[in-house]
Amino acid sequence: MTEEAARDYFEKLRWPNGAVCPHCGNANQDRIYKVTADPKKTSIHLVARSAFAGIATRKNELVLTIKSPADIQSSRIRKREQVSARRWHLEVRLSDPKQVDAEIERWIGQAFEISK
Repeated sequence: MTEEAARDYFEKLRWPNGAVCPHCGNANQDRIYKVTADPKKTSIHLVARSAFAGIATRKNELVLTIKSPADIQSSRIRKREQVSARRWHLEVRLSDPKQVDAEIERWIGQAFEISK
């Protein structure tokens, strides 16, 4: 069984009448996007229609790179790169899973929105 076939099987078990967003209750299939992991040589990219985040390992931490429509001023951002007029890549280093909080979740959510 392929990974996609397995995902479809478990989605049908979980949502027999179609997928539903656990946060907002949205069941509109045109607005629900699958996120897939695209493994690379030294990192993993999270992809909806295009890549919106990347995760790379370092000796004692994870490096999370997030797409953003604008520069974000935060002491948590270790590196920022403007890749086009309306696109930034922001790098955050995480040494503990507890560092993933509402702020980082919001940044990932914004990156996801611009990738679909």
